[in-house]
Amino acid sequence: MLRANSSRLIFELSRFTLVEIIQSRVFRLLIGGSLLIPLIAVVIASLFMADVGKVYLDVTLSGAHFVSMVFTLFIAASLLAKDIDQRICYIILSAPIKRHEYILARYAGLSIAFAILALTLTITAYIGGYFYIGTLPELYQSGFSVIMIPMMFFYIFFQYLSLISVAVFFFSWATGTAEILLFTSSVILFSWAFPPVLAALQTEELASQTPQFLSRLIEVIYQFLPHLNGSDFALSIAHSLHINVKDLLLYMLEHSAYAGIALVLALLLFKRRDL
Repeated sequence: MLRANSSRLIFELSRFTLVEIIQSRVFRLLIGGSLLIPLIAVVIASLFMADVGKVYLDVTLSGAHFVSMVFTLFIAASLLAKDIDQRICYIILSAPIKRHEYILARYAGLSIAFAILALTLTITAYIGGYFYIGTLPELYQSGFSVIMIPMMFFYIFFQYLSLISVAVFFFSWATGTAEILLFTSSVILFSWAFPPVLAALQTEELASQTPQFLSRLIEVIYQFLPHLNGSDFALSIAHSLHINVKDLLLYMLEHSAYAGIALVLALLLFKRRDL
């Protein structure tokens, strides 16, 4: 009975979170942007004489990353920050809702809202690819297939689920909007910046000039960040390259585990937080 009641509370608060996001102006703008991204991709791809399919997928991928980052920072992180600044979490927790139910429900609502956004991007990109790229001669398609589009967004979806969990983790102990947005944006920035830095440090010229402790420090810090390697998979799909099934499974497991660890830490910290 207690489990059923707890599940019902989580479901109701998740639904409340989802409705709150859908009614926000930023989310509606992102949905509108999702409808425009394939159109922009078609216009840019039409300027090229070759590899039109690759250009379409590359532009769509860039637009999807932009929309996903905006969602993470200005919807997920901002919604959680508002809970603190406007003392919404105090009001909700004054009802018969436990702290772990609150964290899980907020994350579930955010994840479902992001899934709706990702699905909208996938459908619109699929339609654009099917009715434009799919009608071109095979020479211009560059191995393009519409099945590449849902696969590409599948990888991106897992990436940003882990980043949303990072925002929840910062919410569990941060004091307001500034801290949550600063730390979440820093994680996103470092997650993208560190891989090329590490790759550059492995070159013979830089390796001989860089102190060993600095290289080790960067490697250690990077291990604590979500590895945003889904773009590598997505680019491999866009360029019709082979993807190892083992690497795919490890990718899914890595981001699922990262999100799970971040949520467990958030639950532990939020439980001890003085509200």
